[in-house]
Amino acid sequence: MKEAGLSLTKEYRLLSDSTISKIEKLSKKERTIRLGVIQKDDKEFSEKLKAAFMDARERFFDANDINEEDIISIKKDAIFTTKYCEHQKFGSYINFRPKNKYTSYVYLGKTSSQNKALEFYYGNGKLDVKGISENMLILHDKYMSDIIRTYFRYMEEKSKNETLSYLSKICTKYKWKEMKLGYYREYNTLSQIKFTDDAMYVYDEMDTPSDGIDITYNYFNILIRLIKVSL
Repeated sequence: MKEAGLSLTKEYRLLSDSTISKIEKLSKKERTIRLGVIQKDDKEFSEKLKAAFMDARERFFDANDINEEDIISIKKDAIFTTKYCEHQKFGSYINFRPKNKYTSYVYLGKTSSQNKALEFYYGNGKLDVKGISENMLILHDKYMSDIIRTYFRYMEEKSKNETLSYLSKICTKYKWKEMKLGYYREYNTLSQIKFTDDAMYVYDEMDTPSDGIDITYNYFNILIRLIKVSL
C-alpha cells in the first residue's frame, strides 16, 4: 500500500485537515517519523489507524475475491498473494500498487523468542528476506544469503536430488569450518559472530576459522531446516 499511514489517515480523516496539511509538507522519511510520534502520543489515533489498516485490507480482499488459500503472507502495509489482483485503488487515497513478483517462497519461522520469523521470497535471482533488518542483511550478502539464493535457483531449475546434494555439500564444508568467517555470522536479528569460549579471536571475515567459532546457529536453524523443506 503506497504511503499507507498517510493515505489511510487522509482516507478515513483520522486527523484534522490542518495537521494532515503540515505532515504532507514534510519529506517522506519525516512524514513516517511524524506519524509514528503521533501514534505514540495519541492512543485514540493509533487505534483508529489500526482499524483503518484492517478495513483497507478487507476491501482489497473482497474486491479481488481473495480467499485464505490465496494468501501467502500479510504484513501491516503489504499483502503477498498467489493471485493477480486487478482492483488496487480504493476511495480517494488508498493504492495497493504491485511492487514485486516472486516465483518461490519459504517460511522458516522463529528460531527463538528473541528473533523474528524468517521468510524468504525469491524471483529472477533476487532474494528478499523478512525477519532481518536491511542494515543487518548487508552483512550476510556475500555469505549465507548467497547460499540461500543458490538454494532457490536449484529448487527452481534443478531436480530435488541435485538440490539436496548441493545443501549436503554446503553442510559438510560448514561443519568442518572450511568456509570464510562471514558465513558463520548468525542469520538473525542481531547477526552476531559468536565464539565457543572467552578467548580473544581476531579474524577477518575472509579468514577461514580453525577453532573457537560457534557454528551451531546457522547449521541447525538455516541449513538443516532448508534440507527439511526440500525433502
